[in-house]
Amino acid sequence: MGYRRVFIRVPLSGSATLINKEQDIRITVQTINISQGGLALSTIEDELPHGIYHIDIVTEGNGTIELEAELLRQTGKLIGFQTKEISSKDLETILVMVEEYQSTPDFIDQLTDFDMLQQSYIDDDGNELEVTFDTDP
Repeated sequence: MGYRRVFIRVPLSGSATLINKEQDIRITVQTINISQGGLALSTIEDELPHGIYHIDIVTEGNGTIELEAELLRQTGKLIGFQTKEISSKDLETILVMVEEYQSTPDFIDQLTDFDMLQQSYIDDDGNELEVTFDTDP
């Protein structure tokens, strides 16, 4: 059983505007979660065309984030994007959000839900890494 995502996704409350100039699309949707590698959004559209979208995200506490992302999948009203281009400032905003999230009980629940502690993690040199978490404050 492999876990496909490389980066931890953080729940994100806010809205996002999707712009695809090639397809003449501009819609506003609700955010679901975000990581440095991508994001999930909720849409009212039945189907959006695949391609690269400029995305402006307005969060409920972390300001705004701008990025370019590729629409990878749409399942019903859930759409998933992979980040293709992001400024260092906006990436830092996401990394701060991830760091804050990792200190919450919800993060530990996510590890359990995705059975992440049973996965194999390999570093760049091919060595298997041991992952443990301390849940004491």
